[in-house]
Amino acid sequence: RLKKAGVLRVADVCAGDSAMSASDVARIGSALVRGVPHEQVWLLLLNGRNALQGAIRLAEGGLHGAALTPADVLRPVLTGGCGSFVLLHNHPSGDPMPSAADVELTRKIVGACEPMGLHFLDHVVVTSDPNVWRSMREISHLFE
Repeated sequence: RLKKAGVLRVADVCAGDSAMSASDVARIGSALVRGVPHEQVWLLLLNGRNALQGAIRLAEGGLHGAALTPADVLRPVLTGGCGSFVLLHNHPSGDPMPSAADVELTRKIVGACEPMGLHFLDHVVVTSDPNVWRSMREISHLFE
């Protein structure tokens, strides 16, 4: 019921898992969007030790995207008092390469986090295959 509402407790997601690595995020993300035929964007909230505190579904879209602004992402991070966060979303097409819109949103979020001292760790794109995903931290210079 909570997953349908877009809010998950820690126990629902993989309690206490470290989400430091992109592969951990991809594993969690694949579980969150398994069987979803449209794009969903999820926010993983982490504590100061990067242990998972919860997950929030931020947006749902069609087959080719979901509308989202940096404010939509940062609002729950600030109100949740998180030490850090990770953004993830699925590509129902099965192609994990970030789109130009994905890269632009990530660039804007990185820029918004810097003056506030927020720790945006990664933006991971997952597919229905848990072994097919991409980490924007690993494939771009946006986080430097």
